[in-house]
Amino acid sequence: KGEQVTLTKMVSAKQATVSSLAMATPIGKRAISISVDNISSLMGMIKPGDYVDIIGFIPVPAQTPEGKQAAQMAVVPLFQKILVLAVGRNLGAVSEESRYRKEEDSGASSPLITLAFTPHEANLITFVTEQG
Repeated sequence: KGEQVTLTKMVSAKQATVSSLAMATPIGKRAISISVDNISSLMGMIKPGDYVDIIGFIPVPAQTPEGKQAAQMAVVPLFQKILVLAVGRNLGAVSEESRYRKEEDSGASSPLITLAFTPHEANLITFVTEQG
């Protein structure tokens, strides 16, 4: 408010498409990348703009029948309907020439998926990623 609008504060229609992670990340969210394998990435079928649920596989302290402490792995649902911002380096912006071009490696999937989390969710997913 009260500021002059200059060309440096404007975005062209071409730039308005999702061309950077900053533009793809919703206001109030944080972009966090998590490592995935072929199974958890559904063999590369997850694409930017999809929504996913996050399930953690974390160690929980438990007592064995002999009375000793041991870590037992537990499956914990963490988040539902989390926006996928990027898969690998793909932000989902499709150019006209790539729209009709066949993908070079259609069976491959990226080892990283970037998701949009609130700051609180970002803290939790970072902790769980380190522990699980």
